[in-house]
Amino acid sequence: PNTSFVVVKLNFNKFVQINISDGSIKWDYQAPNPPLTINYQGDMIFANGVIYSGLPGGKLIAIEAETGSMIWEVNVASPKGLTEIERANDVTSQPVIDGSIIYSVSSKGKITSFDRRTSQKIWDRTLSSFVGLNLYGNNLIVVHESGSIYSLNNEVGKSNWRNADLQY
Repeated sequence: PNTSFVVVKLNFNKFVQINISDGSIKWDYQAPNPPLTINYQGDMIFANGVIYSGLPGGKLIAIEAETGSMIWEVNVASPKGLTEIERANDVTSQPVIDGSIIYSVSSKGKITSFDRRTSQKIWDRTLSSFVGLNLYGNNLIVVHESGSIYSLNNEVGKSNWRNADLQY
């Protein structure tokens, strides 16, 4: 990777690659924004020359780090509801990478597993989180929006256990 540049995610989901020596911009990419979003920018993750980041509207994006070109964009969870407030469903946490697989969770909707190369969905299940997930061995640990903690089998998304002691 080119270490003379850094990629920054700005407000409104604008990605910019900046030369760390002189501050010049090599490329920028503006992801689309729905009318109403949660005012929080999820963290990016970098692997194998690709930047991955969650977006408003329940989306996950892959951007080629060298050129700023979008490789793919997928729905982690589709927004639902009649009003814009009900439809606000953002990916506010950093995705998790495990080899050729990437996991992402939306604030109101689903946790989803994708193939990083093809963007094909492997599995999904209803589970919402604002703070995200972590991978420990074959277990995805997810803090649900209510505060319950889930352990999921990373290959199929099935619950191993749930702890509701910290709920609400």
